[in-house]
Amino acid sequence: MSDEAVVLVTCPADQAERIATVLVETRLAACVNILPGVVSVYEWKEKLCKDAETMLVIKSSLGVYGALEAKILEVHPYEVPEIILLPISTGSKSYLDWINCQVGGSKSTIEGSEDSRESEIPTSSEASNHFVSSGLTRKET
Repeated sequence: MSDEAVVLVTCPADQAERIATVLVETRLAACVNILPGVVSVYEWKEKLCKDAETMLVIKSSLGVYGALEAKILEVHPYEVPEIILLPISTGSKSYLDWINCQVGGSKSTIEGSEDSRESEIPTSSEASNHFVSSGLTRKET
């Protein structure tokens, strides 16, 4: 099992981009997908509710989960936000390496060092440079 995880969070549509941006800028998430059009049906305070929401699919790491959860609780408008962690058991090695680099993993994680937690955290430009130098680039559409 790897250290990477997906965290699911629902939120109001008008808050989704703000929350996603905060999580990526604070390096608690490598990427956040914003999926509009979610309808949630639930009971809250003895009342049946049905709300339009947006689902955030957050790619992160088990190692920063405590800080990630705390940040979500800080910036989320709900009294009890949905925060569900799903560990990633396997995936594309290059993508998982990129997640680790973005969420506070070190250059040595990408380069294959066993003890990556004690190394310097790369800047965004260093991470991007490694991403490109590894042959990992975005497809042009």
